Amino acid sequence: MALSVGLDAARSSLAATAEQISVVSRNVSRVGLPGAIRKNTAVITAEGGQVVVSRIGRDSNALLLDKMLVSNSASQTGNALTSALNKLQATVDDVDQERSPAALIGKLSGALQRYSASPQDVGAATAVVYAAKDLVTSLNSASATVAEVRRQADSDIAGAVGNINDLLSSFGELNKEIVAGTRAGRDVTDALDARDRILKDLSNEIGIRTVARDDGDIAIFTESGVTMFDKVARSVTFDASPLLGAGQIGSPVYVDGVPVSGTPQVMAVHSGRIAGLVSVRD
Repeated sequence: MALSVGLDAARSSLAATAEQISVVSRNVSRVGLPGAIRKNTAVITAEGGQVVVSRIGRDSNALLLDKMLVSNSASQTGNALTSALNKLQATVDDVDQERSPAALIGKLSGALQRYSASPQDVGAATAVVYAAKDLVTSLNSASATVAEVRRQADSDIAGAVGNINDLLSSFGELNKEIVAGTRAGRDVTDALDARDRILKDLSNEIGIRTVARDDGDIAIFTESGVTMFDKVARSVTFDASPLLGAGQIGSPVYVDGVPVSGTPQVMAVHSGRIAGLVSVRD
């Protein structure tokens, strides 16, 4: 009897060690993968002296994840604004450059002064005409650049909204898998890693916050409190405006039927790529 108990204990110990080695191998194979989090094992002594792996966990920190999501959203807002401002810089250029609007205005002013001093001088009159043409061409080019930047921002908003809906759909599948696996006592650490990656990608597009529930379930809200996912994904919608006139405001983005961007909204989001793009467009 004692020998049988000893063999069972030894066998269970070897099985637990094999599972620990398997987890270490998974960690090594995933080194360098984006979003990969180190796995760990909890070993306990069960009835009869048997050694078992009670669970496989992750070395993760929910508070740090939340902070990372917030910082990531703020960074993407800045990136969207910086990219647009770099393009808009061409509309004013360096004022010391000959082709900048400021320099061309100066040339036209000088040409007009010379012509006013010698109105009979055909050459001076011609110089005024050419200086005016150069200035008009420059201003038209600047106007076209502004219009294109706004049009591209509106198009990018539509792309971001489509990406958000895809991410929420994928999140729902993983969330369902995690809840079912947690209740059944299965290892769901890889699914948790994948879900965290989706949250990071989602925070690229829009500022979010998450609320943890029982059995590994998570709900997602915009930073302003609009529900994006709670058991099921909520719809995010947007009507693109390919032609935006000067001073015209584009369409808002709706989350679960609530406007979260565009003209001042009670529940507007202020971070994420969408927030930056809306600022550029409007």
